[in-house]
Amino acid sequence: MLGAGLTFLLFLPGILGRGDATLRAASGLDTAPVAGRWLLLVAAMAGASALVYVVRVLRSSPAARRRRRGSASTSAP
Repeated sequence: MLGAGLTFLLFLPGILGRGDATLRAASGLDTAPVAGRWLLLVAAMAGASALVYVVRVLRSSPAARRRRRGSASTSAP
C-alpha cells in the first residue's frame, strides 16, 4: 500500500492533467495514459508482493507451518 500511495503522489499531476502543455511541448506526448500506467505499476507491485509471499510460504519448513496452524487453532476461544 505504501508503494501505491507514493507512486500515486508522483503520478498525480499527470493523472489530473497538470503540466499537459509543458509535457506536450517538451516531448510531444500526452498525459492521457498516465492513470493506466499507474494502475499497471500498482498491479505489478501487488503481483510481485504476492509472488514473494507464495515463495516464502512454500519454502518455509513443514514444522514451522504446523506450528503456525497449531498456534492459530489454539489461540481461538
